[in-house]
Amino acid sequence: MKCEVSFGDTVISYTLKRSSKRQQLGITVFGQAVEVAAPIKVSSALINDRVREKADWIVQKLDANRRVARIYPRKMISGESLQYLGSQYQLKVQRVIKGTRRVRLWRGQFEMILNSGDDAEVVGGELLKAWYVKQLRIRLAPIVERMAKALRLASPSFQVRELGGRWGSCGKNGVLYFHWQLARLPLTKVEFVCAHELVHLLEPKHSKEFRVLLARLVPENQTLAGDLAL
Repeated sequence: MKCEVSFGDTVISYTLKRSSKRQQLGITVFGQAVEVAAPIKVSSALINDRVREKADWIVQKLDANRRVARIYPRKMISGESLQYLGSQYQLKVQRVIKGTRRVRLWRGQFEMILNSGDDAEVVGGELLKAWYVKQLRIRLAPIVERMAKALRLASPSFQVRELGGRWGSCGKNGVLYFHWQLARLPLTKVEFVCAHELVHLLEPKHSKEFRVLLARLVPENQTLAGDLAL
């Protein structure tokens, strides 16, 4: 059931789900969706009041979910900082008259080689994105396989791509999608996003069963979910 409440100039739309088994009212924010699970006998007015009470938190979550922080440094210049798997590395940019463009993590720093006439923000940005995509695919492959096995699932295919403001997504076709910028986060958070999307293959909704399965894969899931605004 689709509902909405007003909070100042903001309208919060949410999906209401009632259950005879539910003892307390719960609010979940995932992506741009707000779900409210409530006992059958709780009035709509009381539910709306509770949503208004949590409106600040809901709006903050929705805003956070719209943003995946830009991974590039402020400028593609030597001395700027880049993240990879939760660690910071200094960027070193080299210019050559003509040669092979590349990005690599080498001896504790990011080394970027560009041609002398290249636009560092455009060409360097594409090189960097391609590097992160490649590295994340390598990291995700064994994680997806291990977690799928724990859930007694065949290892699904996955793609690393641009996902706007979402860290991950489970497609209707059973393919998992991961934002390439996950590569900048600590491995524990990469694993959490992977687990989150894998569990959706068994349980599409954020139900009690979903939480139980998620906790089986990543027991610290509540803390990580808050950090990632999931």
